[in-house]
Amino acid sequence: MQNLKGWIFDCQFDQGIALTVEPDHKLLIYVLEDALFRIVFKKNGTFRLNRSWSIAPQNDVPLKGRHRLDLQGFLCPAFNLDQNDGQIMIGTSVLRLIISQPLHLKW
Repeated sequence: MQNLKGWIFDCQFDQGIALTVEPDHKLLIYVLEDALFRIVFKKNGTFRLNRSWSIAPQNDVPLKGRHRLDLQGFLCPAFNLDQNDGQIMIGTSVLRLIISQPLHLKW
């Protein structure tokens, strides 16, 4: 397993944020619910598998899985974003994630 350490803030979008991690990885953080975030890593802009069996908003995940970026059924609430001194805080009224250098996620 490769240790990924350096990152830079890439952009904010309606449902979350994107970071560029080292030269060829993307870290996407989606705010799905007030107490549920989705963390996604992409290498060279793609997934190893384009389906997920881990998160479904209701009932169970279909046997065939869900597309990894499917947001259907999630509220995707507004979130707070604060950046300073090589650190990012993204949060809702219930959950907060702090991202620090080197790449470190603290809930």
